Amino acid sequence: MATLAATLAVVLASAHLAPPVSAQSAPGEVGTAQVDASLSLGDRGPSVAAWQRQLNILATQGLVVDGIFGPSTEQSTINFQRFFGLPATGVMNETTRDVMRYLLGLTQPGYLGFGVVGDYEFAGFERDGAYCFDVRAGAAFSLECSSVASGRVINALTIGLGHPEMADPAPAIVGTMDPRVATVQIDPIEGPSVDATVSREALGLGRDVWVSPVPADRVAVVRGLDANGAEIRRIIVEGTDTYLVLEFGDRGPAVAVWQQQLNVAIGANLAENGVFGSSTVEATRNLQRFFGLTVDGVVGPETRELMEYVLSLKQQPDEGAQPLGDPVDGTFESPNYPAGDTTAYLTDVRIARQNDFDRIVWEFDDAAPEFLATFVDPPILERPSDQPVDIAGGAFLEITMARATGFDLRGADVVETYPGPDRLASPGTHTVTEIVRTQDFEEFMTWTIGLDENTQYSVVTLENPYRVVMDVRIPK
Repeated sequence: MATLAATLAVVLASAHLAPPVSAQSAPGEVGTAQVDASLSLGDRGPSVAAWQRQLNILATQGLVVDGIFGPSTEQSTINFQRFFGLPATGVMNETTRDVMRYLLGLTQPGYLGFGVVGDYEFAGFERDGAYCFDVRAGAAFSLECSSVASGRVINALTIGLGHPEMADPAPAIVGTMDPRVATVQIDPIEGPSVDATVSREALGLGRDVWVSPVPADRVAVVRGLDANGAEIRRIIVEGTDTYLVLEFGDRGPAVAVWQQQLNVAIGANLAENGVFGSSTVEATRNLQRFFGLTVDGVVGPETRELMEYVLSLKQQPDEGAQPLGDPVDGTFESPNYPAGDTTAYLTDVRIARQNDFDRIVWEFDDAAPEFLATFVDPPILERPSDQPVDIAGGAFLEITMARATGFDLRGADVVETYPGPDRLASPGTHTVTEIVRTQDFEEFMTWTIGLDENTQYSVVTLENPYRVVMDVRIPK
């Protein structure tokens, strides 16, 4: 880092750093994006989240990427500015931003690929087996990698959904490094399919970048087609979630979830490592073979639909199951809440209908957390952003767990210990409509449970493995 600081001291002789690499403009499709971005204490949004991600990548600050420019983000910005000889204002101004881009260009392979398409300015780089887009438009910018909700990476196709702070309407940005892909086709929620616009000449990102003419919030399917129009890759988009057609060689959270489902459905005994290797191919083939599908080892729509059916059978009630713990009507708190000696790392969440109650299980590594459960009135807010969250139900039960998180910050990189969704539902439950993770901040994790109506419940902790178990009774 000291070498970088010395190098930067020379560069900082100028008041403003130019972008890492300038791109040649392709006639009719490439323009210049003018940026005058400034972020400071109290600001919120995707641009703040992008800055937090960049601080974590370069300086391993361990910031929670919540899109809120709070005291921790301000202090990390000050630390960054002090180390590299900038005015320590705690404000992410254009000079600070350019210094960050310059340093990422030195430290991240491939980051210096750069260009502009229309009003969008791009850079990109590899990160832990994923591909990240750094996108700027006007005063806003975003950084999207495989580990964030709006960007999912598979072998040959990446989608980064546009942000509302950017152009209105914000387009979807699609990237591909597969030379077989000749066309990227977008299926909107309504209307005929359209082709995205590609800019091969302008960008040196190690992949082609395509801009969708369909607004990001209207995209239903993204397809990568070869020169003959045959589909090579497909991403299915539902809101901010993406469901990938998975096959050998793919990596990421979607693969880990599929491996987990195979383990539950057929006892595949796979490592849930997010790598679609030969073992995952063979387990997928076994599932397809047993139920009479085409045996190709590829997770397409029919195979996903089959998995949902098999998992629904697995969720049939255990005839002998009894609710755990004493039922309560209101608030229930574990004896030592909010204390805790060991951080509990979330690894799994599941819901199941039993004979006369619904059971929700949170599974952890290292410890079972202390908790506080209580009924809450709408609006339901995501914390710490205080943004409203829509949850189905007529009543809402909230459980907050102390010293609990789905992210391991102990190493140089943030590790997502729970690769599953933040919103879950199980068909056929008695009264639970869905559960939503509404907080994971500074080792306080909250899940809000939607119910048909107020009812009794109980909560217990178990070991081997560590679990928090909530049993929700049928309303009387």
